Amino acid sequence: MLRERDGQVYAPMRPEVAAGLTEEEQRGTWHTAQADFPERAFAHVRSLNGAPDAHARTGDCASCAARHLASGSHDQALQAAEDSVGPVTPCKLTAFCNAL
Repeated sequence: MLRERDGQVYAPMRPEVAAGLTEEEQRGTWHTAQADFPERAFAHVRSLNGAPDAHARTGDCASCAARHLASGSHDQALQAAEDSVGPVTPCKLTAFCNAL
């Protein structure tokens, strides 16, 4: 999952980490994308603004190695993640969470 706020796309995070964010940290537009590597998901979401017609906003992207599952509120993006991977347990960034 990736957050976009005030024109900035933030680094990708696992759904469990995104689910554990505070209400303030959840603000913005969220994107749920699947890719082999986090940097590919990041490049895909960043490209949605730069070349909006070149990158898919739903499904497999023909322009890059990513599958776009959803965009919208934090809740909408988290629901898309759960629809894809199953139930998500919120996790705060700690040593335990990073070991998951």
